[in-house]
Amino acid sequence: MQFPAPARTKLLGVETARGIAACLVVFYHAARHVALATGEKPFGSLTQFGHAGVDFFFVLSGFIIMHAHWTDLGRPQRAGHYVQRRFTRVFPVYWAVLAVTLAVGLVSRGVFPAASELLRDIFLLPYGTPAVGVAWTLQYEMIFYTAFLLLILHRGAGRLLFAGWIVLILAAFIMPQAVADTPLQMPSGTYCVQFFMGMLAAVALRHARFPAPGLLFAAGGAASSPSASWRT
Repeated sequence: MQFPAPARTKLLGVETARGIAACLVVFYHAARHVALATGEKPFGSLTQFGHAGVDFFFVLSGFIIMHAHWTDLGRPQRAGHYVQRRFTRVFPVYWAVLAVTLAVGLVSRGVFPAASELLRDIFLLPYGTPAVGVAWTLQYEMIFYTAFLLLILHRGAGRLLFAGWIVLILAAFIMPQAVADTPLQMPSGTYCVQFFMGMLAAVALRHARFPAPGLLFAAGGAASSPSASWRT
């Protein structure tokens, strides 16, 4: 007798947090558009905290990729599956938005990007300001996805790449002028650290036990709250 495969376990807490973060980002951008149109930002500075949703999504991306592809590490035969999943989750919708953005720019202002800029926008290459303004976050995602692909193709080489990546970020933090206005500026940005935080969380979920997860959650929420003194 054959038994059906067990249903894939969903991390409901992660799904809930993802929804909350998405709403925060939407409110943040909506408030900015209202402020540009009217000169008044609704709810004052309260919606400014919505930008924290971006930070959360970078951490979440590192967590999800490591958690979902844990068994693919060091298995090059799984690389095609990984690339296909990343491609279908990002590019079809993004390309549709990009096409509309370029068409509006051409019709309303007679502006169309140069060939190099168009290639950057189509493939989300990590330099310059994209035509779709908010796609800068996807440029970071492409850096991370590409680096993680090497972990799948060759675990050892991938580890060396990530170690070198951390060194690059530290060097850029100490000497930011060395990477300013170069192709290394985005890969060495501190946003990239948040991918590593998510990856570490996924590893911890698989190998560690947390005696007081509720307390850990409360501490994290307090540290990231709008009233936390280290936030600007």
